[in-house]
Parts: sequence; structure tokens; C-alpha cells
Amino acid sequence: MKALRSVQMSNLGAVQNDLVHALSANESASGLIDIATADPLSVFQSWYKDAKAAAPETAGAMTLSTVDAAMKPSARIVMLRSTEGGTFSFATNSQSNKAAHLTQNPFASLTFFWAQHNRQVRIDGAVQEWGTTETDALFTRRRRDAQIGEWTSQGMSAATHSSYADAEAERARVAASFDGVTDIPRPPFWRAYRVIPQSIEFWQGNLGKLHDRVLFTRDNNDWKRERLIA
Repeated sequence: MKALRSVQMSNLGAVQNDLVHALSANESASGLIDIATADPLSVFQSWYKDAKAAAPETAGAMTLSTVDAAMKPSARIVMLRSTEGGTFSFATNSQSNKAAHLTQNPFASLTFFWAQHNRQVRIDGAVQEWGTTETDALFTRRRRDAQIGEWTSQGMSAATHSSYADAEAERARVAASFDGVTDIPRPPFWRAYRVIPQSIEFWQGNLGKLHDRVLFTRDNNDWKRERLIA
């Protein structure tokens, strides 16, 4: 037990050191966003490009927060699938809790945190489901193993699959069913959603100085801009 605790503390120390390094790298940064002229969607793309260069596999990870009909919040990590049209899109099973929440309350909040640059972006807005044709096109861009994984999820349930081995067996069965199929079709339950941003907040951490926070709030066809002190 002591050995395990020692490993855990060592891992925590490594994470803390990485964060301090990121803070130090940005120590001289101040007022990074020119709120007089900046376009929030362009700023996001610039920061996202930096994040992908540092961690290409995880840069698109974002916390999706939803609220159900009883106004109880729920949050989970999903992957950013598209930023087309100035929106932020993700995909999920239409039978999932988050899909149910979005039907009951079609608003959501997204949060990105990129530790390598000590940056956070918060996005709030209304949610719309994608159309069938564009959802099909999005699914075709997924890796084949990911497509098989989506089909696998439909055949799984707590009642019929009690172990990870059962899930792997189901995945193997699904994969075999698509042998010889060049283009795996989209499962009818696989849906895509877009968040139409009403506000976008950028946060840049600075070691030993004020953190830089800039909030953009949609104002008809323009953005209201303000710098927050925190």
C-alpha cells in the first residue's frame, strides 16, 4: 500500500511540475488577445492549432455539460468533430443520457483545457442536431475501427454483457459481420450535434501575474468584447 501511495504521489508531482512549466512558459504573457479587433472564432482556431501541435491525439477533448428536464447538470468528455460554420460539433448515440438531455434542454456548455499552454476555452450555446446527409459524411471520415465500435455499442447492454471480455467478443462479431464491406454505413442511432456559440471565454494562465480572461458574447451579427480580471 505504501508503494502504491508513493507511485501516486510521484505521478501527482509530475503533473504539478508540468503545469508549473506551462505557467512559467507563459509568465511574460499579458493581454494576449486584442479585444478591440479579435474575432473569437479565429482566436479559437489559433489556440486549437497550438494544442494539436503539442498533443494531436487529445487536443479535441472537451467537457460537454448538459442539463436534464429536472435541471440536474451532467458532464462528460467528448471529442470535437468539426468547427465548420463557426459551430462546435460532437457525436453520440441517440439513446445516450446526453442525447436525452439535449432533447429536454437543447443548450450546452463546452470546456477545453490545454495544459501544455495553460489555456482554457469555455463555450456556451444552443444545440442543433445535424441533418442526415452531413451526419453520414461525418461518419465516413471516422477510422474503420471507430465505426465498428459504434455499431458494437448498439449490441451491448448490461443485461447481456457482464464483462469486458463479453464486450470484446461482441466487437469481434460485429467486425466479422462487416468483412468484405468497403464502406461501413452509419448506424441509425449515431447522431451529430452542433453547439452554436452565444458566448466564448478565453483564459490564459500567467505565473505570478493576473490571468488573462476575455469574454466574447454574441450581439446579433457581431460580438460584445470584455476583459475580465481573475
